[in-house]
Amino acid sequence: MRFIDKINFYDGESKGQNRGRTLVYDIAILLHTIKNQINCPRFLIHDGLFDGMDRAHFIELYNLIENTLSQGIKFQYIMTLNEEGTLNQNFGDFEK
Repeated sequence: MRFIDKINFYDGESKGQNRGRTLVYDIAILLHTIKNQINCPRFLIHDGLFDGMDRAHFIELYNLIENTLSQGIKFQYIMTLNEEGTLNQNFGDFEK
C-alpha cells in the first residue's frame, strides 16, 4: 500500500520536521496493522502534533484519511488543533 509520495522539509532540525516524522510513522504503523489484520487498536490520538507544522501537511493528511476511508478501511484519527482561528467549509480548497 503506497500512501505517501513525497514530503519536503526545509529545516533539518525543525520542530515541524520531527513532528512530521512522528505523523508518517504512526500512520504507517496504523495502516500496516489494519492491512495485515493484526489485533491492535484501530485508532490514533495526536495532541498538538500540527503545532509548528505547515498547513499543507494537515491538508495532505486529510486527503489521505478521506482516500483510505473511501476504500472501506475503517479507523479513527483523533487530534487536537491548538491554533487560533476557525476552520470553515472552504478550508483546504485553495491548497488542493
